[in-house]
Amino acid sequence: MSAAFIASRAAYLVARIAALGGRGAQQIAMRGLPRSRAAAIADAARPGIRDLGYECVRAGQPMPERDRTLLAHRHMALFVCDARDGASLGRWVALLARTSPRAHVIVRLDDQPMGGVTIPSAHGAEDDGRAGVHVWQGVSELLQIVQDAEDDHASLLGAAMWLRRSADASAVAFVSEGASVPIAAAGCTRHDLERGELAEALREPIGRVVVGARHAAFALPIRYAGVRVGTLVVRGPAADVPGLQQPAHLAAALCGPALRTRLDALALARASQTALADIVGRSPSMVALREAIGRAAATPFPVLIEGESGTGKELVARALHRLSPRRDRRFCAINCAALTDDLMESELFGHARGAFTGAIGPRTGLFEEAHNGTLFLDEVSELSARAQAKLLRALQEREVRRLGENGARPVDVRLVAATNLPLNDAVAGGRFREDLLFRLRVIRLQIAPLRERVEDVPLLAVGFWSKRLEDTGKHAVLAPDAMASLCRHRWPGNVRELQNVLSALAVLAPVRGRISARHVAQALGDSNARPAVAKLGQARATAERQTVAAALARHGGRRTAAARDLGLTRQGLTKAIKRLGIAAPDENIGVA
Repeated sequence: MSAAFIASRAAYLVARIAALGGRGAQQIAMRGLPRSRAAAIADAARPGIRDLGYECVRAGQPMPERDRTLLAHRHMALFVCDARDGASLGRWVALLARTSPRAHVIVRLDDQPMGGVTIPSAHGAEDDGRAGVHVWQGVSELLQIVQDAEDDHASLLGAAMWLRRSADASAVAFVSEGASVPIAAAGCTRHDLERGELAEALREPIGRVVVGARHAAFALPIRYAGVRVGTLVVRGPAADVPGLQQPAHLAAALCGPALRTRLDALALARASQTALADIVGRSPSMVALREAIGRAAATPFPVLIEGESGTGKELVARALHRLSPRRDRRFCAINCAALTDDLMESELFGHARGAFTGAIGPRTGLFEEAHNGTLFLDEVSELSARAQAKLLRALQEREVRRLGENGARPVDVRLVAATNLPLNDAVAGGRFREDLLFRLRVIRLQIAPLRERVEDVPLLAVGFWSKRLEDTGKHAVLAPDAMASLCRHRWPGNVRELQNVLSALAVLAPVRGRISARHVAQALGDSNARPAVAKLGQARATAERQTVAAALARHGGRRTAAARDLGLTRQGLTKAIKRLGIAAPDENIGVA
C-alpha cells in the first residue's frame, strides 16, 4: 500500500469532515478497504482532524474518563472499522450524548452493515443503525417540505406532520411567543395545549422533558435573527424521548423564518380587521379585498381602485391611508368629474397670485397639501387630456409647478385613484393616456358589486339599520321576509342604494314593531318590487277569461263566430262564459 494512496485518502477524509462544519451527525463511508488499510488512513488523517477541532477515538478500545471529559466540550470523529465494533461504539456515544452538545462524525471504513445496533447521536437523538445518515436524510426531506410549501402556514404544517411521521410524535404544535395559541399544529388543538403534558411543557423551562404515564413532552425555542419568536412543543412516547429531540431541534431551526413571516401576516390581518371596520363583508371577494388592502397599505406605490358607483371606493382609499406609514399626515380627496379643466389644475397644483382672473392670492394645491400623505383622485377617468399630461409629469418627476410660477416644488405623495369605468376601454377609445394608466395601476384593487356578493347584504343591512334607528329614535326590527326581499333585489346602486333604502324604511317604520316585505317593496318602489306569485289555477282562469273576452270583443259578441275562433262549440262557449263569470253579451247582438 503506497504512502501516496494513504495520504490522498486521508486528505479526502479531512476535507469531508471540514465540509461538515459541525452541523450534526454524519456518516462518511470509505467502502471496500481492508481493516489494516483503513486504520492506516485513519492514523494519517488524525492530525488534520485535530486541527479542525475534533478528537479522534479508535473503536474497539476502552475510553478513559479523561477523554470523555475532554470530548464533552469538543467535536468528535469516531472511526468504525467493521461491524464488530458497533456495540462498543454504541456505548461510547450513549455516554457522550448525555453531556456533549457538539456534533459527532461517524466514519465507517468498510461496507458491512452495523448489525442492527442502535447508535445515539451527540444530541441525544437515536439513529436507526445507519449511524447518522438517517438524520441527514430527514434534514433533506424537511428542507424539501419547507421550500416546496405554497405559503408559510403550509411550511409549518408540513414540518409538524414530518415530525409526527419521522419521530413518531403524537402531537406537534408551533406556538407564538408568550401565548398558547397554535399557529400550526398536527395531532393537537388549542384545548390540548391548555392541559396535560403539552400545557405543562409550555410552563416548564425550555428543554425540560415532562414525563407522564405514557407520554412525554418538551418545548424548544424557535428563533429568527437571534430573537425568540415562538415555541415548538412536541409530545411522544415516554420510552423514546431521545428519538424525538433531535428531529424537533431540526424543525425548530429550519422553521424560524416561516414562523416569523406567519406571525407578521397574522398581526397584519388583526390590524386590518380593526382598521377596516368600514369594509364590511364576509364574502370571499371582500375577505380577499381586506387582505389586499393590508398588503398594499405598507407600500408607497400608486393604487387604482375599480368598482361600480356606490361600492365604497373612497372607503377603501381611506383604509389604505389609515393602515399606511403615512397615517399621521393628511388624506386629501378630490372628485375629478366635479370641476372644470382650469379649476382642476388649480386644485391639484395650486396657483400664484395673478395667474388668472380672480387669483387674488397664492394658493397651495392638493399635491402640496398631501405632501408625505395620500392624495385620492375619484373618477380619474374624467380628467381632461391636459390634466392627464400634467398629472403624468407630476408622478414621473415627483414635483409640481403652480399655475403662474416657473419654479417646481418637490412633493412626496402616495396617489390613490378610483374609477367606475374600465380604463382599458377609455384607453382604447383614446380618452385616457395609456402611459398614465401604467403609472396609476401599479397596484390594482377591484370591488365586486353588491349583486355578486348577496351574502354581504344581511350584514350591511343590520349595520345600517342600527344607525338609522339611532337617528330616528325608533325601535322597529327587520323581519325575516324583509331581509329576504332585500337579498332578492339587484342593487344597481350597490351599497349606497342599500343605505338610502334603509333610510326610507326608517321613515316608514313604526316606532315599535316589525318591518315586513311590504315595507321593503314600498321603499324600493312598485317597479322594483317582486310581483306576487299566483296559484296555477288562478293563472289559468285569468288567461282563459282574457282569451274568451278578447274573442267575443273581436266578433262583436257573436258567440258562434267567437266559438269558431276558439275551437269550441256554441254550447261549450256558453258554458265557459258562465264558468269564467264573463258578463253576458246583448242577446240581440249574440244571434248568429
